[in-house]
Amino acid sequence: MRVTLVKPGRLGRPAGFTLLEMLVVLVVLGFLMIGLSQGVRAGFSLWDAQTRRVGQTAELDAAARIVRALLTNVASPSSTGITTTANGAFKGTPDSVSFVCDLPTGLGTTQRAEITLQLEFAYWGAVSPDQTGGWQAQWEAGAIPELIRLRLFFTKGDQRRFPDLITSPRL
Repeated sequence: MRVTLVKPGRLGRPAGFTLLEMLVVLVVLGFLMIGLSQGVRAGFSLWDAQTRRVGQTAELDAAARIVRALLTNVASPSSTGITTTANGAFKGTPDSVSFVCDLPTGLGTTQRAEITLQLEFAYWGAVSPDQTGGWQAQWEAGAIPELIRLRLFFTKGDQRRFPDLITSPRL
């Protein structure tokens, strides 16, 4: 006579998963899907915020490049054919600067013009040979200053910040 042992709990049940096991798996998969969708949503919102921030600063970068190019290419008083100020081709005050330089036309040629910018400026250099150099609020010496600093302040509530632009004219 042959005796077969039957494991308890398996008597007459087909192989497979119970309803409770399937519900647990579906709940875990649901939590995973919620977590993944929230992560993707957060990634897209961060991407959008960064794109807006880059767009805002791109305008400032373009303005800084143009102003730097103009101030770097200030023409010396002897090479200008234009007389703009009593002391030469360059005059600077705390809130404006007037000078003669070559404007880039974008076509490979330049055009000389008198330019006046209304911003906050400071000028580095010695006004006279017997003085030491330093930042000056106003510049009326016959020579071109060694450095020019430009500061731009926005209205209250505007989150943008324009960094100080310091350039050295080609002497």
